[in-house]
Amino acid sequence: MLAPPPRVGGKRRYPNEVVNQIRVIDLARHAGFSLPEIAELLEGVAVGLTPSSQWADFATRKLPEVDAVIERAVAMRRVLERLARCECPTLEDCADEAGTIGLPDPCAGPAPEIAPSTGSPPPGR
Repeated sequence: MLAPPPRVGGKRRYPNEVVNQIRVIDLARHAGFSLPEIAELLEGVAVGLTPSSQWADFATRKLPEVDAVIERAVAMRRVLERLARCECPTLEDCADEAGTIGLPDPCAGPAPEIAPSTGSPPPGR
């Protein structure tokens, strides 16, 4: 992505514009962009597109991907929370359905009854 820098006394010396470009690359990496996406971002700016329009376009395209990652992480958390409460006698009993999101938790026993009027469990539970 970057041209090899000149060497002075055997050490690489980066000009200020390259250091600034590295900062942009670092920001893009922290935002989750891949190296090909970052190269595309830098190319767009190089051909005259404004940085703000480039960032806006890339961020808008990246957000659905981030949302999908968050959804997967939330689903993983639910499974792990279930498994942390597991009282099944064998791994097989638990594994049949425990990893499937949306099905009853086979490890927790019967689901609590919900009082229709308040949406909360009945007293004494």
